[in-house]
Amino acid sequence: MNIDQLKTYIAVVETGSFTKAAKTVHLTQSAVSLQIKRLEEELGISLLTRIAKTVKLTGAGKDLLAYARKIIQTHDEAVLTISNRELLGHIRIGAPEDYISPFLTRILSRFSKEHPQVKVDVISNLSVNLKRAVDQADLDFALCTEMREGGTVVFREPLAWISSEKYKQHTITDPLPLAVSYEGCPYRRWAMGSLEAAGREFRINYNSPTSTGIMAAVRVGFAVAILGVTNIPEDLILIGEAHRFPPLPMAHITLHRAPMPSSPLLLAFETCIRETFKEVQDELQVQLASGIRVKFPD
Repeated sequence: MNIDQLKTYIAVVETGSFTKAAKTVHLTQSAVSLQIKRLEEELGISLLTRIAKTVKLTGAGKDLLAYARKIIQTHDEAVLTISNRELLGHIRIGAPEDYISPFLTRILSRFSKEHPQVKVDVISNLSVNLKRAVDQADLDFALCTEMREGGTVVFREPLAWISSEKYKQHTITDPLPLAVSYEGCPYRRWAMGSLEAAGREFRINYNSPTSTGIMAAVRVGFAVAILGVTNIPEDLILIGEAHRFPPLPMAHITLHRAPMPSSPLLLAFETCIRETFKEVQDELQVQLASGIRVKFPD
């Protein structure tokens, strides 16, 4: 089986459509359809069924998916092992400020130990700007929040309400003072939407495009806010239903890659990103299960 065809097949399954898969693998929709057709012809069996604008796996398609992922993983590992491990070059990656400390520093530390000669530029910006930059190939990779089209989910993070134990702004009667990010930010939408759905009055008391600014507002008693649990410092407390705060959705970090041919360097860096996030996800599950990151005030 052709490796490119298998990668395209996986992209179709993960995105749920030929159109979205085309953006992920950087092909035209007709090229994606042709690759799937050739894969089915080679195997002599139908793998996918089109329903409206989505696709559904056949029984054989489900069986192939598991094997395809193993084949791709083995293939990529072989390429990295056999190719020159002393990689040289330059990589550009963008991420929101929230992801620099908990994620990117760990990714870069791991990558630099294996490939010390590679130069990496890190650009911090809003997800919407980073997505635009990677689509225009001004960046090689971008980590974005909730921008799934053309990308793949690499991390799922619970969100939590935060407050200051000193100022106890979470005990303030309505309207609740709220710190939020820019218009269009998913975190802003989730915070306001959950409070509205719970019938709780609030006022926007503070705006900041960065988590650092939002945490500063919480520390000095300006407002409460929401953050991903991996980004909450020890001097702030998590608050929940006991203080009339509604549950929050899961945030998804998506990895986007520029529309350019692959190379051992880009493959090595992407593999490092995915493996690091898998480790962090596993660690987070252990922490959540033990209650380490789910501590609420009395």
